[in-house]
Amino acid sequence: MSSISDRTVQLVDIGGLNFALGPGELVVLLRHNASRLYLLCVYALLVVTDAPGLYGQVAVPVILTFWLFMLTFFLATLWCILFALAAAQNRLGPWKTPAPLVMALAVLPGTFVGEHAMGLLTEGRHPPQLFPQVVFYFIMAEVFGILFLKFVRPAIEGRAHETGRHIVIGASPVPLSRLRHIEAREHHVHVTLDGESLTQRARLGDIVAQTAPEDGFQPHRSWWVAAQAGGRLEKDGPKHVLQLRDGTRIPVARTRVEEVREWLERHG
Repeated sequence: MSSISDRTVQLVDIGGLNFALGPGELVVLLRHNASRLYLLCVYALLVVTDAPGLYGQVAVPVILTFWLFMLTFFLATLWCILFALAAAQNRLGPWKTPAPLVMALAVLPGTFVGEHAMGLLTEGRHPPQLFPQVVFYFIMAEVFGILFLKFVRPAIEGRAHETGRHIVIGASPVPLSRLRHIEAREHHVHVTLDGESLTQRARLGDIVAQTAPEDGFQPHRSWWVAAQAGGRLEKDGPKHVLQLRDGTRIPVARTRVEEVREWLERHG
């Protein structure tokens, strides 16, 4: 189960931008203080706006508890969907899933439960209305999700790189925080970023020279793996491989096994 949680799911947002997010990464992000502050703002906005019009029908403590439950229910549903997608992609291979579809699937159960809960809380004065309420909550979730991905997540991932560090690959500056792994292929390098990849004419050694030891490591002379890519050391027959969160399996040179193990223990 932990290996599936560590996988990332390839997603496409409403603007066509590729990005990746996995169930394990979602939990890590939500534990961060920036996420907690953001969720507190979202929770406060839900309570203050009172979209279903509960004020005057039920007590304020009930309203506070209701929205806390609904926000938690939504996040739990989102995690379950990401986990299901990660499990499916682990078996069938990666594919890109529309993020709005994921958001809609996460909103639908909560809307159903919430509408019926409001009917019970108001003793029938607020009959369940799945539509158009589900559309309204979907739009809200999309807006909150986009704001999180555009501002909160980059702030969290960039905290370790507060200066906004970039490295030059070929002629292109690449944010270090977005790097996952790099493979040397003859006179080119294949670079995997968060949700996309690129191929540039460059030498792996020149790229690695721009990084610090805590930024990542080389399990093999043809590979460099970023710290944020995660991973664990596994045996594949007589050889060792590095299993990354996104499912990539990278060969580990026999002479570097202990070095990789020590790096993972220190930084993993």
